[in-house]
Parts: sequence; C-alpha cells; structure tokens
Amino acid sequence: MGWGSLGRHDEDFEFASYDFLPSAEFLVGRYRPWIDDTARRLTAEGWTVHTIEPTGPIVVSTGEMEETGRTLYASRDGLILEVGTENGVYPSSAGGFVSWAELNREPPWWLTATGAAAWLLGGLLSWLTCTWANRRTRTASGTARVVAVSALPAALLFLVPLSATGAVAFMAELFRTHPFPQPFWGLSSTYGWGCAVLGLFLLLVALVATLTAGSGRPRSGT
Repeated sequence: MGWGSLGRHDEDFEFASYDFLPSAEFLVGRYRPWIDDTARRLTAEGWTVHTIEPTGPIVVSTGEMEETGRTLYASRDGLILEVGTENGVYPSSAGGFVSWAELNREPPWWLTATGAAAWLLGGLLSWLTCTWANRRTRTASGTARVVAVSALPAALLFLVPLSATGAVAFMAELFRTHPFPQPFWGLSSTYGWGCAVLGLFLLLVALVATLTAGSGRPRSGT
C-alpha cells in the first residue's frame, strides 16, 4: 500500500496535525482485516495500539450504530496516530474502502497540570474580583455603577460556561481509552473563542467601571 505525501497541515493553539491519504485513494478489500493488520504492523514498529473503535451512522429507529468503518488509535514517543477506514460512503468504493491517517503531538503532562492549576487559580481570582466589585459599588451611584453591575454578570454569562466545559473535558480525560491531541481546555478555547473574547472584554469594562465608581462611600440619607 502506498501513501501519498502530506495532504493537509493545520495548527490550532500550537498543536500541529498532519493528514495522509493513500495514493490510490481507495483500497480494494475489506476494512476489518486491513485495520487489524495495520495494528499488528504498528505494534511491531514500537507503537502502542490503544483501541480500535467502530464508526458509522446511528440508526434513528433503534439507536444503534450501523458500522461502516473502524478507527485505530496508537501512540509512540509523544506522537498520536489515528488511522481510519470507511466503507460504503462513495459509489466508487464498492468492493473497497476509504482509508486515512492523522498524526498529532501528544500534550505533555506538565501542560495538563499547568492548565488545571491555572483553571483553579482563575476561579479563585474571579470569585475575589466579583466580591471586591460588589463591595466597592454597593453604595456607589452614577453611570459607572450601572455599567459595572451590568457588565460583570454579562461577562460571567460568557465565561462560566466555557470554564465549566473545560472542567468537564478534564474529568473526561481520566476515563479516555486513547490519548487526545489537545489539552483539556482546547475544545472550549476553540469553539468558544468568540465568547471568550467578548467575556474578557466585558470583564475589563466592568473592572474599569468599578474603579471609576469610587470607594463605595455611603450615599446621603442611607
């Protein structure tokens, strides 16, 4: 089997992935023996094969998967290899199957540890900031107070779900059967990038307004 050269290169938060396709585009035969043989050859070359998972669409009436392919996950020397097969997707694949491979870097352990520590520290700082802003603007008046008490909840509305997504992803990694090429906060940063930027902007506005609102001196008559 011949494989073509580099098909695509993509970088997301300094994680690079390389996609490969077979030079023949379609392979003749059955995908199950092929993926099993691929696993044996990878093991012989020093790779650790973690799982071989079935893939395919879910039948709505039964809720079960209709297997149309299989995906293999292996790792070696800080690299993650994902090899996939798919049958019956294109009319021209009758009697054969589509095959592809993707190579990624595995996140080092210290990156996950640093991310978890930063997540905890960020939660503590957020709580302290909200407490400080509430006490400072409690008895203040004027436009600055209105902006502060409006922008801060709006910022949390965007940032808290992203933080919760990262926490759930972190817990999910503990039960993952194969390595994942991104850190646990990667998905929340990627798919929630716009919300994160808007949330941080509103948080900055709230902090500036809080500083402008004064030190929270009691208003007359209170």
